[in-house]
Amino acid sequence: MRNFLNDKGYTLIELIVVIAIIGIILSVTAINAQIDQDILLKKCASKLVQDIRYIQLKTVYEKNTDYKIYANYGANPYQYKIYEPNKAVQIVKLDQGVYFADTIDGSYVKFTTSGIPTPPGSFILRNNKGTKIEITIEFTTGRARMQYIQ
Repeated sequence: MRNFLNDKGYTLIELIVVIAIIGIILSVTAINAQIDQDILLKKCASKLVQDIRYIQLKTVYEKNTDYKIYANYGANPYQYKIYEPNKAVQIVKLDQGVYFADTIDGSYVKFTTSGIPTPPGSFILRNNKGTKIEITIEFTTGRARMQYIQ
């Protein structure tokens, strides 16, 4: 007679427990990946706001309207360019998974010597998850604000 207590192998309960643990680990990893996408989006939006404020201050301080930020979301939505007078163009690449979903008319913003944007409007950044941040440049003050949109 064969002794069933000496058989080697895994029980059904052991297999279910292992599969459940693997599922929990994978779901935590997926949630962290989505949170990371939102952090990258906010970081890129903050950098763009800083660059907008920089060219506004340089334009007002130097009384030179040749500073501008150009973002062509149709041709290359993963970067924007900062134009400065008598300097090479600075290309700022957005983080992986973040891109321009829409831009203001003309795809650029520059300022008058009094700090008023021409043209006023907004840039919209989006990540692969679908979250969007709109960076609005106000007409009267030239202030750049970020806000999440649906």
